[in-house]
Amino acid sequence: MQSHHHGQDASEEVARLEAEIARLSGAIHDNTQDAAAYFRRGLIFGQLGEAERAVEDFSMAIRLDPKNAEALYNRGIARIHLKQHVLAIDDFTDALAINPSLVDAYNNRASASYELGRGRDVLRDAEAVVRLAPQHPGGHALRALGKMMLGDEAGAEEDAKRAAQLGFSPRALQGLLQRERR
Repeated sequence: MQSHHHGQDASEEVARLEAEIARLSGAIHDNTQDAAAYFRRGLIFGQLGEAERAVEDFSMAIRLDPKNAEALYNRGIARIHLKQHVLAIDDFTDALAINPSLVDAYNNRASASYELGRGRDVLRDAEAVVRLAPQHPGGHALRALGKMMLGDEAGAEEDAKRAAQLGFSPRALQGLLQRERR
């Protein structure tokens, strides 16, 4: 019987990720044009909460492979963590130009637009999420927020109910909607 403490499991995972960073860094050292290695290392930096380093690696991967929608999307996520919402929106927009079916890019672009107070953009992207993935709770939640930002309180409440039915935290969403009412 094995007994692991969660702290030990977490430190083992961090050690594993750091070893993978070292391996990828060696691959990059051997071939500075290895876009895939930069991309994979960027993902690991993101997992470790090192958003700035993730942005650097995703930027390198994009420079080497400009049509990599996943690298653009993930750089957008890292930029959200850095509170660089305008740059994140640009990355999600570029990712969607390459792959218009990236539901999470629409969802995260809507979230970034929400942070910037851009109700119409929130609503536009939330509509795309709901159209592409009708069971996506975040799409309905963001559509509720977009509607509330634009003064459609009844529509917002309807979407908030649907978001809750799909598993979005009703308490969290009601708090956000309340903030928009003011």
